[in-house]
Amino acid sequence: MPDDPTNHFRPVIRPDPIREAGEWGRAVQHARNTVASVKLVMVRAGGVHSLQYHHQRGELWIILDAGLLVEVDGHSWDATVGEEIWIPPGSTHRVSAPGDAGRFIEVSFGHFSEIDVTRLEDAYGR
Repeated sequence: MPDDPTNHFRPVIRPDPIREAGEWGRAVQHARNTVASVKLVMVRAGGVHSLQYHHQRGELWIILDAGLLVEVDGHSWDATVGEEIWIPPGSTHRVSAPGDAGRFIEVSFGHFSEIDVTRLEDAYGR
């Protein structure tokens, strides 16, 4: 088997996920600052993320459940299961679950830090 040039990016053991919870729902982050950071984001029924942007990372969202409303740079639409949405650094974005709860995978490219969140609107006063 030929040498894999990306092998040094792969963890030897599975890292412990980082769990976070908020009024909007909860998330489990499965990788941080390896090649990419990956979260499974669960938005509770009626939950809405803040309208925000990042300077240091872009995000790829992969929609897992129907019923999520996505907003990117002022454009809103009902996301479809399996849809992949690229959000470049500096683009405003948010997701909500106006009906049932919904999930999506968030893959962040660039430096991941919760400090790199600029909130423009937030339903929970953060």
